[in-house]
Amino acid sequence: MIAYSKLVALRPRLDEALRYSLRLHENYTQTARVKFEERLNLFSREELILTWACSQIGLSAEGERIETENGKQRITRYPIPIPESAEELLIRYAGYYVFRSRSELIRRLSGYTALAQETEKGWRILQGLPVSRAASEKEDRLDYPAWSQEPAFTDRPTQIVAMDYTDGQYDYFEAREDVAGELASLQTRFDAWMAAQEGIQPFRVHQTHVYENEIVFEDWGHLIGHEDFIDWIHTRVCGERVIRKLFETPNGKAAACVSF
Repeated sequence: MIAYSKLVALRPRLDEALRYSLRLHENYTQTARVKFEERLNLFSREELILTWACSQIGLSAEGERIETENGKQRITRYPIPIPESAEELLIRYAGYYVFRSRSELIRRLSGYTALAQETEKGWRILQGLPVSRAASEKEDRLDYPAWSQEPAFTDRPTQIVAMDYTDGQYDYFEAREDVAGELASLQTRFDAWMAAQEGIQPFRVHQTHVYENEIVFEDWGHLIGHEDFIDWIHTRVCGERVIRKLFETPNGKAAACVSF
């Protein structure tokens, strides 16, 4: 019960930090963001991973019912059966983020406008599950480097790649050369892998769309971003950190481009 007990112990400090997050996104200023990031800097890398995992459980571990009637929309949440314990669920989600750098975790947490709300939902969902299952306690750990250890970036040759959301607004990344050369085929593998998954996952939410009292859509809706693709490459393909974002537009043409 390592992960869940650490999250419980973190809660008083996390609740205080989330109050800063609420104030930040109610009246956003760069100064307020810097202050919130200073708060997050007091967290260990392990605590940052657990916080992000909890928020993503809150986002994706319940379904969304979206009802439209007379031009008005109402969104409610509904439970989805979860066969895992709180420990198992938390570790499974956290496992996707172990190759994110400390700065990436802080930047993502501070920029997430719904962090406080989704983290609170994540708490509620985890508290409703058994803490652990005796038969699987030996599995209650991450099969990755120590959470506290900053993941080293590859020391092999790299190339520049680009990703957008089918809008031509590219973000640029430095990727290990072999990964850059296979980026399009990796995206195809990623799509196939996602389609084969069962139950709740951090990159999708179950949605039911109701229009004028009639169900018009009921299925998994994907919440895919560049980070999800990169997390998958790191944890499911390479087992090491091989892609990192660039914050300045590079000179020259990208070796590969993919769209989401």
